[in-house]
Amino acid sequence: MELYQKTFGDKRHFKLSDDRIDINTKSFKENLEYSIKYEELGFDVFRKREKNAQGAFIFFLALDLLYICMIIVSYLEKDKPSMIAFWVGALFFFGIFTIITYKFRHNSWVYLTGGFKVLEIMNDKPSEDDVQKFIENIHSRMRSYLKKKHTDIDISMPKDYYVSQFKWLKEIKAIDDIEFKELITELDTKYLIN
Repeated sequence: MELYQKTFGDKRHFKLSDDRIDINTKSFKENLEYSIKYEELGFDVFRKREKNAQGAFIFFLALDLLYICMIIVSYLEKDKPSMIAFWVGALFFFGIFTIITYKFRHNSWVYLTGGFKVLEIMNDKPSEDDVQKFIENIHSRMRSYLKKKHTDIDISMPKDYYVSQFKWLKEIKAIDDIEFKELITELDTKYLIN
């Protein structure tokens, strides 16, 4: 599964594989390519919403309203067409800034935490539903990977080693109580047989 996120000046591409997430980010300042292994992530989800450029948006909106008033006054007073064109040009120019600051008023982020590393994802690009499905897919793959890696029982190892592994899996939320009890039962059975 893959997730593409794009904003003005920033592109992010996340690709899930069997044991890691490959991340590729491009911005005006830098291009990054790196991977995060599922073992390095946690199952905790933290959401953050920043409010940026509120003052700038209000300032540019006020300028736009002023320029609209100036266009109306210039038209009613029968000013020269060059003066009306000047006010229309100013409205157009500052209208662009108003739109840009409006788009960047709110930034919403999702952080996957609880492990050694943190994964940062934009919450609303391409949509909140797509991001939520992507996070659920990450968690599903993490659980599968961790279970596969840490629940294969080798009876040459001490039983306490596996009990601690299973407790760790339960603690990090890779398995629930029912799965934990099933693994302990399976462990007891294997050690009784041998």
